[in-house]
Amino acid sequence: MMPERNIGLLDRPLSTRSVIASLLLGMQPPKLAARRLVQWCALFGINEGTARTALSRMLERGELAASDGVYELAGRVRRRQPAQDWSLAPQLQEWDGDWLLGVVTSYTLGGLIHILLVIAIVVVLLRVIQGRNPLRG
Repeated sequence: MMPERNIGLLDRPLSTRSVIASLLLGMQPPKLAARRLVQWCALFGINEGTARTALSRMLERGELAASDGVYELAGRVRRRQPAQDWSLAPQLQEWDGDWLLGVVTSYTLGGLIHILLVIAIVVVLLRVIQGRNPLRG
């Protein structure tokens, strides 16, 4: 019998688009010559044609802007950069003793109640199938 394999997020290779976006998100300013991006993609096992195709598609989607062979992040990918920068060097403020309060309403609680009811039904069904009294445990 083969051991069960845990397939996690890191077991999947990054897409070419993700590699390019990540490379540019880590730069200030977020721009780089196409030839350099292609060279960097090669370090991740991405061939030149695939890298250039991804650059073209990102340009078409408005995720990149190009000028004189230099690509720069644009659109929604560019808007992610401040959060990316903050996560690499967070500027935390000293706690002033104030608290924030979150309110759980019937709207947000509805999903939780639904999940709990489904779990309860499954438990009752399992006990019936096993020939046990579903109400006594």
